[in-house]
Amino acid sequence: MMLLKRMYQRYETYMIHVGREQARTVLLSRSDRVLSDLGFSRELLESGIGAWPWEVPAEKLLKIDVESTQTNEKQAISELESFTDIELQDLGICRGDIRESVLEGRPGFEIDQERKVA
Repeated sequence: MMLLKRMYQRYETYMIHVGREQARTVLLSRSDRVLSDLGFSRELLESGIGAWPWEVPAEKLLKIDVESTQTNEKQAISELESFTDIELQDLGICRGDIRESVLEGRPGFEIDQERKVA
């Protein structure tokens, strides 16, 4: 009975190792952007199976998301500020409302409107 239990445990360990190796191979074939979106670290993946679960620490993920969001908001504000008054009017935005429109959305425009149609 003990022999069967040890065989099972070794087989289970082997299968976990094989599964992680296959997952690592697939993940390494993905772009840095995809890995970042999934929360994996390329450095940990390249370190091998011993570095499993290859996840980026949650604190670092939050920091990346906040920085990315702030950068995107600044870019959107700059782009809208470069528009003429007529172009802004076509979008339904006044020049004084650019920042608020980027951060809060335009009045009367639902963010989930496209999802409801689909």
